[in-house]
Amino acid sequence: MVKQVTSINLSSRFFSCEIIFDCMKYFRSQILQKVSIFNKLNKISLEHLLQLISMKKIIHSSRSGYETPKITFERLIMKKFTLIMFSLCILLTMQVSAQWINKWTSAPISYTTLTGWFNFEKTEDSWKQRFYYLDTLKFMVYADHFSQNPQYTYNFTNAEQLAGQQLYSMAQDVTGDGITEFYVLGWYGNSTDYRQGFKILDITTNTAVFEKNNVGAYYSYPTFADVDGDGVIECYFIKYPYPFDGTYTYEVYTTGTTGLNTNDKPIRFELKQNFPNPFNPSTKIEFSIDRSENVKLEIFDITGSSVITLLNEFKEAGAHSVIWDGKDSQNFSQPTGVYFYRLNISNHAENRKMIILK
Repeated sequence: MVKQVTSINLSSRFFSCEIIFDCMKYFRSQILQKVSIFNKLNKISLEHLLQLISMKKIIHSSRSGYETPKITFERLIMKKFTLIMFSLCILLTMQVSAQWINKWTSAPISYTTLTGWFNFEKTEDSWKQRFYYLDTLKFMVYADHFSQNPQYTYNFTNAEQLAGQQLYSMAQDVTGDGITEFYVLGWYGNSTDYRQGFKILDITTNTAVFEKNNVGAYYSYPTFADVDGDGVIECYFIKYPYPFDGTYTYEVYTTGTTGLNTNDKPIRFELKQNFPNPFNPSTKIEFSIDRSENVKLEIFDITGSSVITLLNEFKEAGAHSVIWDGKDSQNFSQPTGVYFYRLNISNHAENRKMIILK
C-alpha cells in the first residue's frame, strides 16, 4: 500500500526550501551586480531548484507506487545549496580587474605652448590640481582639471617676456584664499645687460601682492619658509647692487600668513628657444630644472613623427644643455623644414619650434 506524504512534512520541507531559495536569489543578485564577468552565473539553474521545491523531481506521482524518502529529499536540497553557496563565496572574494575608461580628451594643442597640471587650490591636507596653458604672451589657468575653458589669464609685460616668461607657482597661499600664488621674473634693459626684478602675483585678481623693482638693484627670486619658527611664513631674497660692486644683502619680509614648513617647492613654467635658430648643421637646446628628476628630450617633425630622442635619463637640479646635430635616430641628416622639440619633466611638457635651413 502506498503511504501518503503528510501535509506537515510537506510544509516543513517547503518552508526550509523557500529560505534556501531566498538566500540563493540574494547572493545571486549580489554577484550579478558585482561585475559583468559573472554573467555565467545566470546559467545556474534556479528552475532546477524550483523543480526540487515543487517536488516535481523529488516526489513521484502516486502511480509510481512508492514515496521518495524524506532523507533523500533533504540531502538533495542541502547538496545543491552547499555547492552553490561555496561557489558564491569564491566568486565574492575574487579580485576583479580594473576597467580602464577614458575620462577626458583635450582639444588639439599647439606644439609651441606649454600645458599640464599643477597644484592650484589648497585643501586641508592636499592640493587640488588645475590644467594650465602657457605661451610667449600669456598664462592661463583653466576652470577645472579636465577643462580647456580659461578661468584666469595673466598677460606678460615686456620685461617678463624679455626674461623668457619665467613664471613660478609658489606652492604657497600667502593671501589666505586657499589658492597658490605665483611669482614672475622681469628683466629690465636687454638680454645681455639687464637687472632683474620680481612680482608676487594673485592670479584670481590679476594684481601684484608684492613687488621688487629698483633701478639700482638686481633681485634674486623669492623663497618662502617659516624661517624663525613662529608659525608665520616669511619671504626672503637677495639684493645685489646694480651695477654690481661685489656685495649683496638679504631682505626678509613677513607675509602675515600662518603655515608650516613643507616640502612643496615652486614649480617653474618656462619656455626656452634653441640657439641658433634657424640652424645648420647643429643647434643647442638649453633647459633648467628645479629638482633632480628624470628628463626626456625628443625631436619631432612637422607631421608629429618622432625623429630622435636626445635625452631620457635622470638629471640633477640645475642648468643643462644638449646639442642636436640635425640627424635622426638612424644618423641620417634631416632636410630643411620645421621641427619641434619636447621636454618632458614629471607631469609637465614643454614644446618649442625650430627650423633647419640648408
